Amino acid sequence: MKYRREDSFRYEFAEPLDGHFKLVKIEDHDVESSEGQLSILDISPGGMKIETTFELPDPKKINIFLEIEFTLQENELILRGEVVWKTILSNSYEYGIDFTSPENERQQMLTDLKGYVRDRRTDS
Repeated sequence: MKYRREDSFRYEFAEPLDGHFKLVKIEDHDVESSEGQLSILDISPGGMKIETTFELPDPKKINIFLEIEFTLQENELILRGEVVWKTILSNSYEYGIDFTSPENERQQMLTDLKGYVRDRRTDS
């Protein structure tokens, strides 16, 4: 899967959404890691952009899969995805994630996200 900037619905958070992640697979090997903190910068039905202080291996050289947990509309969501790009910043790293979660889990995220956006518009 490629990072798809042309996704029809991409939401950029005014204030990044906090969450955490753990490594679940590197190449073809299942792994268990401790949790790391992250901020979700934007999200779409196909993936998300995250920022974290944790450096992951270069996704151009190795396949890395994460499990990302965050709360949206009071619902705790857990989505899996593959790291497809990496940008090094001065004190952190940004990563592009392509979701690998089943369609029903991504659909639930989209439903919650639309409610989140709707609530933000009525709060303004």
